[in-house]
Amino acid sequence: MKIKILYLLFSCLLFLPQHAQQKSLNLSKANCQRFQKAIYAFGLTYSNSKTQFHLYKYDSNVLLMDSFELVIDKTKKESYLQIYSDTLHGFLNIYLQKENANEVRILRFNKKFEIVANIEHVDIARLNNSSLFSTAILFFQKDVYSVKVVSDTSGRQFYINKYELKSASENFDYTFKWQFPFERKNIQDAHLFYASKNEVMVIPKKAMRMAFKTKRLPK
Repeated sequence: MKIKILYLLFSCLLFLPQHAQQKSLNLSKANCQRFQKAIYAFGLTYSNSKTQFHLYKYDSNVLLMDSFELVIDKTKKESYLQIYSDTLHGFLNIYLQKENANEVRILRFNKKFEIVANIEHVDIARLNNSSLFSTAILFFQKDVYSVKVVSDTSGRQFYINKYELKSASENFDYTFKWQFPFERKNIQDAHLFYASKNEVMVIPKKAMRMAFKTKRLPK
């Protein structure tokens, strides 16, 4: 079924002025992404026995700024899942995956709307190598900070691990840089909330213990 970008854009453009124009593009498996103060709409078409990927860049008034096209393969567009994207590490990363496939193709664009990577046959299990990190992660440019928890008989030990992006032209992979251990002071959880070139900030949550006395309160 063909998806009209008009409706997809509506969900992405709620922050735009009321006078912004509306666009309708005849694309399949379509989606959109806000990135660097612009809206990127993308999807697939099929003609001359070829499936083609289309990417359109719009400004805040939904005026077309630039576009990109790429022939994907000779498979019909219906064999693809809906396209998805993210802006990890300051790039526009677009992922194309076929139905019942365990591989994905990554198209990566920089802030200048230049394609910096066209990576095929990436195993879904290795996509962005997210298995390296816990659910508590924080990205800053090429750095990734992650909270690691180790439990043993003496309690729970928390660490901050720092990783660095290896290359922007490949599936995101990381080099381990350093580890910082928390002091053991009944910490129950930790939340990373800010990082810069010089510092990383974390909020440790201490385990709260409440003592109740059996003495009756005065009336």
